[in-house]
Amino acid sequence: MEYESLNYTDKQQVEKLLATCESDVIIKALIGVVNGVDDRQWLEDICLRYISHPDYWVAKTAINSLGDIARIYKEASEHVILALKEVSNKDLKATVSDALEDIMLNRYNNIIKHKYAVKQQFLNSYGRYAVIDFEVSIDEGKEEKIIINYNADPRWEIACRAGIAIFYDYSLISCEFTITVNEIIWRPMDTNNLTVMYATIKGLAEAYEMEIPIAIDVPNESFVFPTRRS
Repeated sequence: MEYESLNYTDKQQVEKLLATCESDVIIKALIGVVNGVDDRQWLEDICLRYISHPDYWVAKTAINSLGDIARIYKEASEHVILALKEVSNKDLKATVSDALEDIMLNRYNNIIKHKYAVKQQFLNSYGRYAVIDFEVSIDEGKEEKIIINYNADPRWEIACRAGIAIFYDYSLISCEFTITVNEIIWRPMDTNNLTVMYATIKGLAEAYEMEIPIAIDVPNESFVFPTRRS
């Protein structure tokens, strides 16, 4: 069967095909609708219905289709990533990994300009403050590498570079990653290396719409790290 030539543009027609509950029909519908319908979020929701389907080929097609959607739209919803990471079928592990890589590489292929601020005030007038302004991009055609162009206040460079390395380690990005740090705004009483590292990690996570639940243990002036993403 030539799935590659399938093209369904009618959402109602696709829903009728899916309602048959026949594996071959579902596979054809998933492939055809990705080729024919221009509605990313709707397509994602359709495919997510089937990523844990008991039929291996239906689930595999749904997962592959989510990767295809990311390549087409250069974008993906955060709940898609979370759902894929929860797929329990070990036989689909490689398929899930490929789809996640497609999503990450195509979702963030353009330069992103972002500014992130940490602003906390505590009861004893002691605060935590840092604003980082940066640009980031990835190049999926190149091998894993971090390129840092640091143009901000030199006193925060080491902390900023450490934060970038931590983010890269916890993310799913596995190609060339370029970041230009344009500015770090700080205050003498409220900014330290820990705060700058935290702002860097959380700022990059926010720019890429990732969830890296790192936190600052205020009494001990240390990080609380999550389990490493895999």
